[in-house]
Amino acid sequence: CASESPSSSPTVTGSARPSLVPSQNPSDVPSTTPSSSPSLSPSTSTPTQSPVLFLGGCPETFVQFLDAYVIGTQVESNGIIYKCISFSCGSYGFEPGESTSSLWRQGWEVVGSCSGTMEPTLSPSTSPP
Repeated sequence: CASESPSSSPTVTGSARPSLVPSQNPSDVPSTTPSSSPSLSPSTSTPTQSPVLFLGGCPETFVQFLDAYVIGTQVESNGIIYKCISFSCGSYGFEPGESTSSLWRQGWEVVGSCSGTMEPTLSPSTSPP
């Protein structure tokens, strides 16, 4: 088939070369080979934040400008529980979850979310919270 013009009647077998113009009547049957190779990177973006685990009642609320928090102390701010991981936890600019600076990430770690307060129980629990 040396001619570039379409044939007058359709053929059962495909041509050796693809046509230069799109078909006016595409087939209903999908091709057996992929149209392109898979990409090397995912087409969806990664999430910006991981989900925050709900832990129940809240610990004490963070107090701005407190001299210092002991490493391991947990506080609540806007329904999120933060754990002190550095000596800078009570310092100016290190308020947990502060949106104007990322300095707080050097002093605090997000533990989970909470609602209400941690209420005392009548008997000790058998497993840690």
